[in-house]
Amino acid sequence: MFYFISRKKKRKLLGEQNIAGENNLVQNNGSDLTSVVFNIQGNHNTIIIHEGVKFNQVSFNIFGDFNQVIVSQNCQFNGPSEIWMQDDNCFISIGEHSTFEGVLLSATESGSKLMIGNDCMFSYDVDVRTGDSHAIISRDSGRRINYAKDITFGEHVWVASHCVFLKGSVIPSGSVVANSSLVNKAFDQENVILAGRPAEIVKSNIEWHRERNLTGSEENDRLDTLTFDNVKPISAKSA
Repeated sequence: MFYFISRKKKRKLLGEQNIAGENNLVQNNGSDLTSVVFNIQGNHNTIIIHEGVKFNQVSFNIFGDFNQVIVSQNCQFNGPSEIWMQDDNCFISIGEHSTFEGVLLSATESGSKLMIGNDCMFSYDVDVRTGDSHAIISRDSGRRINYAKDITFGEHVWVASHCVFLKGSVIPSGSVVANSSLVNKAFDQENVILAGRPAEIVKSNIEWHRERNLTGSEENDRLDTLTFDNVKPISAKSA
């Protein structure tokens, strides 16, 4: 049995519902869901979408039992994105006011967690995976060597485009991950810039803002350095 609960009658679920199993729940607390697809194969899975969330071209793919997704207030998914869960008892949590332009958020293997703090900003073509989805076995010991590990993003983290986050990644609050970086380990220093493949700290003690323009004394100082005394018009011949 599948339950879809909407807290406001005017809100509509647009897209496909491919549900197989018992006691699966999608609870929409009055958010806008546009072109959203739910693929659920399993039992006792829960998706909770809090108020003020905006989804555009998002697919939920859950294969297993007792998995849970929580999307907090006022989040936005503005481009094609996937939320993917495999096996049992996985957990994905997305904090308030976080935004996404096109991501894959994947929690695979039983018990793994992917947690994103409040006010995070993800660009497009971002890949986040708690596991590899396939086994790698040591021929010496006969044991598997690539078990899944949790991934955590702190508060107010900016992720640029084309980034990859592998199992065990931890991104501290206030940090920036530069374009095309690959993160495969935990960092503990806040307010840093991470860059590279694999990523390392390239700058410390920074802060970032969603607004592009500086304000206050910083903007005045910048404008004071701009002069046009040495700028000459471009003639038609030189152009």
